[in-house]
Amino acid sequence: MEQEVEKTKVCSIFEPTYRSIMLLPKEETRLRMFVNLCDYAFDEIEPQFGNEPEEKMLQALWTQFMVVFTQAKKRAKINAINGRKGGRPRKKPNESDGFFNENPKKPTNTFSYSSAGSSSAAAVDNYDDSRIDEEIDINIDDDEEVY
Repeated sequence: MEQEVEKTKVCSIFEPTYRSIMLLPKEETRLRMFVNLCDYAFDEIEPQFGNEPEEKMLQALWTQFMVVFTQAKKRAKINAINGRKGGRPRKKPNESDGFFNENPKKPTNTFSYSSAGSSSAAAVDNYDDSRIDEEIDINIDDDEEVY
């Protein structure tokens, strides 16, 4: 008999949400909104807002946060389902990314660095694309000028 493991709940705050809260003028209001976010994320407790103008503004801000939360929650659920199945479903063979009808393995027109002195048509045909994926490390000192 397997024991059910309690899952750790996670709350991600996206930068636009953080920036919106940080624009609030009072520190206690900012703290309240962060606590509201955590209460909703961890315990599904919706915040209560009053009828004062500041409260209405916070309620409007909360409504915008809920759009982001709803989308993120929906995406997380889809990812969890796909993860249990072994990952995202494969694309259909004839499905395109919108740029090509097929995915060419090698470009038809190529250029070779080794044939720089030869005619341009021959250079294009002799290009070796095996170096494209090589990693390049560039070390720049803090006091060095970069152009």
